Amino acid sequence: MPSKPNTAAKELRTLMSTLSVIRILNYVSQTPMGSADISKRLRTTGTAIDDISLNRTLFRLRRQGWLTAKNSNWSPTLDGRKALKIAIPGLKDLAHLTRDNQ
Repeated sequence: MPSKPNTAAKELRTLMSTLSVIRILNYVSQTPMGSADISKRLRTTGTAIDDISLNRTLFRLRRQGWLTAKNSNWSPTLDGRKALKIAIPGLKDLAHLTRDNQ
């Protein structure tokens, strides 16, 4: 039985949110940065996210123990770096599968 349109839309939003989290972890692992810089980087890669949603995501990641903030700059915790390390091979596999199916 095919999924309902609302279910598919919700799953797509969840996937896009997860990809945004991975991008955020990747950006701040390279250099600590503030919310405005993270937002700018996301926009340049085609991930539009409003400031309220970005801040909610950043604070959620802090509650989960993946990010820390110091002097308004966000950086990954050890757990955040571990999460990114786990996610990267999966993304590479996905990219490889996508190229093979084109």
